[in-house]
Amino acid sequence: MTLSEFTLLGIGGKSLSEENAVETAKVINAVNPEFIRVHHTAFKPDTKLGRDVEKGLFDLQSEEEMVCEQKFFIEQLTDITSYYVNEHIVNLLLEVRGKLPEDKNTMLAIIDSYLSMSAEDKLNFAVGRRLGYYYYLKDMQNEAENTAVTKYIKENPNTDFALFCNECRAKMI
Repeated sequence: MTLSEFTLLGIGGKSLSEENAVETAKVINAVNPEFIRVHHTAFKPDTKLGRDVEKGLFDLQSEEEMVCEQKFFIEQLTDITSYYVNEHIVNLLLEVRGKLPEDKNTMLAIIDSYLSMSAEDKLNFAVGRRLGYYYYLKDMQNEAENTAVTKYIKENPNTDFALFCNECRAKMI
């Protein structure tokens, strides 16, 4: 029998992000499952949390904030031999995956690569990922796709892209 643990990044919103990462890691460290399956949270509009997001009662995390939560979560994982998987299309950085502990530094390096990008490039990747232009960070190197995403962002200057990305993720689940 294989034990897989699923975790939701962003389920606590901005205010409970650190607590979500720390407390989830405590459970994972105690259980040491064969697989850790990570999903970015998405709130559908027709749910209580979706309505709370619309009313401003829930502080929705941006894609970057969920990636920061993911980094903090991975950093808290110790003394386990699980396989970490960003396996679902709702996740921003699908290439963050590997066997713990040996691939931990590689996974954190991928996250750091994203976090070290300019704000403009992070937005471009997040929007491009949600629109289906990108699958991995390296896909931003495709000039035609990068230009198309940049154009989309410029044509929608008043868009709340945290909400936009949430809506895109919600359509995927």
